[in-house]
Amino acid sequence: MSWLHNEAEVVRDPAEGVIRGAVEADPDDEYLIGLVGTLGGGDSYLLSVDRHLLDLPDRAVKDGEGRTLARILTPGEFLREIEQGASPR
Repeated sequence: MSWLHNEAEVVRDPAEGVIRGAVEADPDDEYLIGLVGTLGGGDSYLLSVDRHLLDLPDRAVKDGEGRTLARILTPGEFLREIEQGASPR
């Protein structure tokens, strides 16, 4: 848990950057995809229990070129990854 406390970044909802059509099953979730887009990729994670997000292909947010910007995990999955190593992969 110290890794999460020291390394996590909490960000505000973006005023812009909503990607239309990113979550066809629930357009109200599209702002979360836009939020991930502001992080610049790398070792980013979107934690959610929302089925519409967890059902996205590869459980990941990708840019227009198919690069992974963030993995989508449930909070429980994220905690299990932290427990298995120093930082989630």
